Order: sequence, then structure tokens, then C-alpha cells
Amino acid sequence: MGFTGLIGGVADSLGANIPATSSPTPTPTPAAGPRPAAAANSAPAKSCSEFYDPAHQQVVRLHDVANLINSALQTTQNDQNAQLTSLQNELKSLRHQASCQQTVTQANAVLNVQPFGIAQIVMPTSTLAATPTSVPLTKAIDWAKAEAQRLSQHLLDDLSDACRIANRANTNQDMTFINALISVSASTPSAVSTWRSQLKNLTTVRNNMISVRTSVNDTLSNRSNFTQDLSISGNQQVATYNATCTAVPELTIPSPDASSSAAPTPSPTPSPTPAPNTWSHDFKFGVGPRLVIAGGVVISPLQQITFSTTATPGGSGATANTIIQQQNSSTRILPIAMLHGRFWDQLYNPASAHTALQTFSGVLPNYFSAGVTAKSTDNNGTSIEYLFGPSWGLVNRQIFITAGAYAGHQQRLANSLAVGSTTALGSANLPITQTTIWKAGFAVTWAPGGK
Repeated sequence: MGFTGLIGGVADSLGANIPATSSPTPTPTPAAGPRPAAAANSAPAKSCSEFYDPAHQQVVRLHDVANLINSALQTTQNDQNAQLTSLQNELKSLRHQASCQQTVTQANAVLNVQPFGIAQIVMPTSTLAATPTSVPLTKAIDWAKAEAQRLSQHLLDDLSDACRIANRANTNQDMTFINALISVSASTPSAVSTWRSQLKNLTTVRNNMISVRTSVNDTLSNRSNFTQDLSISGNQQVATYNATCTAVPELTIPSPDASSSAAPTPSPTPSPTPAPNTWSHDFKFGVGPRLVIAGGVVISPLQQITFSTTATPGGSGATANTIIQQQNSSTRILPIAMLHGRFWDQLYNPASAHTALQTFSGVLPNYFSAGVTAKSTDNNGTSIEYLFGPSWGLVNRQIFITAGAYAGHQQRLANSLAVGSTTALGSANLPITQTTIWKAGFAVTWAPGGK
């Protein structure tokens, strides 16, 4: 229980309220198309459009990198959503497992969900290197910011006043694009700051996913979370272990706050401790004590007969007694107390036996039992009767089934008397003997609490 409690809350809160990564393409886009020519009476050797084109191409290159950054952020966001959904589903399933084996299996399924990767960007030629180079998003954003700052200061350096006037529409559009990348207003953050905020959010969720997987792996690797070692002196000792599970605060993933300047915590933090919810159980190990006392019912096909007399009128006004059978039943059912003694121990699981002998011995009785019961004899008080035989211990040795020999007493008429004979004796004075008879006997007994 400690394991599922440790990671249980992650499924419900992982990545919650993470703002979606949009594509913050700065607008307007750089100027494109032909530039208007300068007036004829002020045209230099080259047209103003040709003078401005090298600077404009740098703005176009910056715009291409901005598109690559937007695309990489969107790809990473899609990967995040897919991996978060998988991790949430696996964690929810982990919380509902009922056995240790199923919990371990599902925990491994959680570990199989890999954290999403932060996409990289292949920077165009002549940006960071002479050839296309793959770089992390952070480096690409840093380059875009530095390049936008440089262009904002030097975009018009190579233009004369006349060309600045002639290209004003194009330069204004390019400068608007550059300012959208780096300038911050009260109502609209810059593209660079938006990119960094989104990248921080994605990185935080990724680190939190890694932390959750690490927590699951550490719990899974700790043997004490799934086993409890107990020392038992001999296989007849009963060892009781009280296991208590206390509610563990659920782990939550903090949602990055884009409005906060503080860096979010990249690891799970505990929510307020829930109300106490303890669970305890007694586990008993070993095969139990050697001797078990139990009580139950015994049945035997031993005929039960009792005799009596009935008054019969005789000659000359005399009255005689006729001997009759007062009771004659084919079986007897009586309460019985039994002592069950184990004479060998079944210490292996018959289901995993590898030989026919092992499989067969798994169903043999491993207790020998002796029981005693008492039966009223009506006119002669009470007689003690016995049951001896092997027994099977079932339901953790709470129920015992015994099949053996039953020694019971049966009444016999003495002095040559028989049923139907007349006698001057009353039923209380009939000469009756008790004869011990052996028959088959079966008993079902219960040991309170089990052993």
C-alpha cells in the first residue's frame, strides 16, 4: 500500500493546467517583393532596393529561424501531450492493482513511458556556423534575440537619407517584425520572452515526469516495499506480523506560472497530508502448532437401540410387562470434541509439484485425530464413545474432516430376555448390558480462529 500511495496522486495532477504552447509567430512579417525605385534625380549608382536588400535578407533569415523555433515548440508540445496521457493512464492503472505481482508489473509499465524530448533546431547556413547546425532550442532563441537586437540598431546603416525615404515602407515593416521579437509592451510580451516561458514550462513538465519515473523506480527497486522478512524457529511456529499502512500525501506536479518570474520547482511536492486512514492485518506464517483442539459433529452408522416395557393384562386379573424396543435408529449423530495432531508437514505447494508422488501426497491427510463424545443411555446414565482416524486440515486449519473408526456402546438384554418377552420387571429394572461396537465414523470439526 505504501507504494501505490507514494505515487498515487501523480496521475490526477501531472501536467495539470499547463498552458498550451501556441505558435507565437511575430507579426507583421518582413517586407517582401520588389522595392520602389528611388526618384530619377536622386538615384545612386545602384537602386535603393539593391542597397537595402542585404540587410533585408538578414531579416528574412531571422524570420526563417523564428518559424523553426515555433515549429519546434509545437512539436515538443504535441509530444508532451501524448506522453502525459500515456503516463497518466499507466499511473491510474497502477493505483487500482490488488496484488503485489500486478503492482510490480504495472509499475514497470509506468517506467516504459519515456519522457518527451525537447526538439532541436537545424540552424540555417551562416547563422551559427558555415553549414546547417543542429542546436538546442535555448541556443536558437538566444541567437534570435541577439540577431534581432543587432538588426534593430544597424538595419539602416548602409542607406542614404534618400534611400531610407524610398524604402520606408519596407524598412518599417521589417523593423516592426524585429521589435515584435524583442520589445516588451504592457499588453504584449515579446516573442523571445514567450518562447522562453513556453520552453521553461515544457522543461519543467519533462523534469517532473523524470522525477515521477525515478520515484517509481526507486520504490520498485527497494525490496522492503514488497517483502517482510520474519524469523521463524521451526516450521511449527506461528508468527504474527501486524502491518499498518498510513495514508501518504499525494504527489502533485506544480504547473508553471507564466506570470511569475520565479523558476518553478522541477520536482513533485507533497499536497497537504490527508486525514489518517490506517489499515492493519495479522499475517500468520508457518504451518501452525502441532496440536489443535476442535469441536463439531460426528456421525456413525452404528445402530442405536433402547429397551422398555409396556403393561399387558394377564390371566386371573394379573398384569405382566412386555419388553419392547423404545428406540431403534440406524445412525447416531452426536456432538464431539477432538484433538488433532499433525504427524507430517505439507511445506510445499501441491500445485507446483513436479512428480506424481508429490502431487498425490498433497491430498493425503496429515493429521491423526482422537475424539470423545457422550451419549445418554436412558436407564443406565451416560456412556462415553470415541472416534479415531486421520484428518484433513482445511481453510488454514480452521476446518477438519475426519474419517475413521467409531467406538460406541449398544444396549443388549441379559438373562435370556428378548423383545416380546413378558417379565414382572419394570423398564427401570431390566437387565441391560452395554456392548462396545466398532463402526465407521465421520466428523466435521471447527477450530476457532484457525492456527
